[in-house]
Amino acid sequence: MESKVMPKISKNDEGPERAVLKCHKCGRASRLANTCIKKTKINEAQVIEEFQCVEEKEESDQDSEISDYTQADYYPLERITAFFEVMKSILTCHNRVNNARAQSISKRLECVRLNLLEEKVTLLEHLVLHQS
Repeated sequence: MESKVMPKISKNDEGPERAVLKCHKCGRASRLANTCIKKTKINEAQVIEEFQCVEEKEESDQDSEISDYTQADYYPLERITAFFEVMKSILTCHNRVNNARAQSISKRLECVRLNLLEEKVTLLEHLVLHQS
């Protein structure tokens, strides 16, 4: 029985048994794609481009969200003031029935409106502090 032994290949041998490793990114011999400098630069450039695209998309989304709001959405305190004005007009209509009570409620509404405009206390805090 003959033993099969593979012949030794020297480093200088250019025979068909020796495969030459080449990077598929840059084409240089004895470089692998995972350690290629060009691959790293290409990947970094792609990440930067993707990041810039995401930033531009987010900025355009924020601009469109801002333009969707009406002017009334920016000024909720003005809507609160309008509500209190309506409440005061209702109280003046009922002022003939119970004058003292209507004036007391009217003063409280005015106080609450001023506090909301100055953002010092909330409506709930005001009502708790000034219960009669």
